[in-house]
Amino acid sequence: MNKFKLTICCALSLLATVSIAQKGYDEDLSEVRPIVEFDEGTDLVEEPKEIIIENDQTEEVEQTLEAYAEYVANIKCAKGYRIQIYLGKSDKEVQEVKEQLKEIEGFEEADVYVEYKVNFRVKVGNYTQRLDAHRDLVKLQKVFDRALLLPENCIPIEKVK
Repeated sequence: MNKFKLTICCALSLLATVSIAQKGYDEDLSEVRPIVEFDEGTDLVEEPKEIIIENDQTEEVEQTLEAYAEYVANIKCAKGYRIQIYLGKSDKEVQEVKEQLKEIEGFEEADVYVEYKVNFRVKVGNYTQRLDAHRDLVKLQKVFDRALLLPENCIPIEKVK
């Protein structure tokens, strides 16, 4: 029963404190408030002023954007990477390498490029990000131990993912 009385006393004390705080504050602030005087007929909202743009660059910006869009539309190649998986003199080995590549998971539909400059070179992929190319390089090195990542100057835009 003592806990109940104690709880009631605390609650009543709290209520008394709150009511005193609410009723006890009484201060006249009219002396420090600013006095604003205006005529009854005066409109308090000002009419918006006309904004005059003195140095309008809209036309030049539009021309620049159009020129840039035309430039981008004419880009055919991008710099990137390919993975070389074969370098040798045998065209039979080139065909074997291509068949081996098609059996590796994830490379069934890979873009394969065969170049001939003194030796045959078989390259795989169209990568614009080195990290993506390196990820696939690690997979391919398990089958083709001499695979290496090479920079490529012209990756066709339509092949870029």
